[in-house]
Amino acid sequence: LRRIVANAKKAGFNVNSIYFLDDAWSHSQSGFWLKQKTGTGFAVNYVNNEEAICRFAKIVSDADVLAFSLMSVQRDIAQRICEQVRSINSKVKIIIGGYHPTVVPDDAISFADVICLGEGEKTFVEFLRRTEAGQSYVGLPNTWVKENGNIVKNARSPVMTPEEMERMPFMEYGLDNQYFFSFAHGVLIPVEQRDLIRHVGTTYSTIWSVGCPQKCSFCSNDIFIDLDRAYAKYRGPSPAYIISEIKQVMNKFPLDYIVFCDSDFIGKSLEDITEFSEKFKTEIGLKFKINGMNPVSVSEDKIKALIEGGLVS
Repeated sequence: LRRIVANAKKAGFNVNSIYFLDDAWSHSQSGFWLKQKTGTGFAVNYVNNEEAICRFAKIVSDADVLAFSLMSVQRDIAQRICEQVRSINSKVKIIIGGYHPTVVPDDAISFADVICLGEGEKTFVEFLRRTEAGQSYVGLPNTWVKENGNIVKNARSPVMTPEEMERMPFMEYGLDNQYFFSFAHGVLIPVEQRDLIRHVGTTYSTIWSVGCPQKCSFCSNDIFIDLDRAYAKYRGPSPAYIISEIKQVMNKFPLDYIVFCDSDFIGKSLEDITEFSEKFKTEIGLKFKINGMNPVSVSEDKIKALIEGGLVS
């Protein structure tokens, strides 16, 4: 999501990112999991309180576009927000991307104008351009759209190449146009540095690469590969790119360690992993953790190189 926002801002669009505060985690099972990960009193993306939804919808209903990056556990909440926003302003265009519309598109399109299946960096920018110009979404790649009461399933475009990913802006990680929604006050509160430190600590989470060749039945990547075989390939920018991204964040905020959320970080070549580890050790100098790793991709040489670079368990 943060890379999609960054790309939209690069294209000249004004995008506000909103995160939810207070005890929203107590209202959902996934919120309870998030509580364990982030600490009591903080949650992101989970609202199960009708009054809070009404207040939130009223605040965002004057927007031109309402965009969600949605996982299935958040589906009911998102639907209620969309319904409430539409009851206030039927002209708001709603687009939904992420895992849920990719895995269950027939459901997601029922409460959105447009859904994005798969990668959305380029699609979202084109969606905003068409919205600004008042143009039809028919033909918008990688999407399903509602047009005159019908659902139009637009053609897919190729996934991004490593060269295209190299040209993408770094993930959006700053204070500009970043807000927390407070249940207690019913207002958007601009994010300050102390808020980030309080709620997410001195950790930076990022994704260097995407793709995985495995089709595990419990993983959504199974459906992504059915959507496009290219999702089975490891794709990402160069080691120098991800090191530069991390350095940019280090220049803004105090960091203690980095977390990589790639589907299979170890799936990269030994050459790329070695280059990354050397650069991380000399230019970053912190510790890092890996959240995604396929045992099939593991080799002793790769693990040794990563430990030398700063990998911890």
